[in-house]
Amino acid sequence: MRALHQASRVLHHEYHAAGHATTIVAHYRLRPAEETTTVRLSDNEVTRIAGAASEATTTLRALYLIDSDDTQAVLELAERLPAVHIGGSVEVWSLIAPDERRQRTASSERD
Repeated sequence: MRALHQASRVLHHEYHAAGHATTIVAHYRLRPAEETTTVRLSDNEVTRIAGAASEATTTLRALYLIDSDDTQAVLELAERLPAVHIGGSVEVWSLIAPDERRQRTASSERD
């Protein structure tokens, strides 16, 4: 158990070292799916249902919001996250900024 704790500390140290090339805006750990509530429209009525909307074979365990113009630095940070080194996976998604979204909407309306 002590060796596992030490290995975990090493992974976290490497992850924090990689984070200097990017700005980690937020890091959230998510509660289990059983503690979620799904909100949806059903028969023209908004309903709340206990639990996740769908059964998944894998679950989202954490969410990182990273601010960087350097995609390579973000990918290097993702490679160093402890989840990758204990058999998990990390998905890197780009976000559309509000201004960019307005520009895309205006452009598609003109076409």
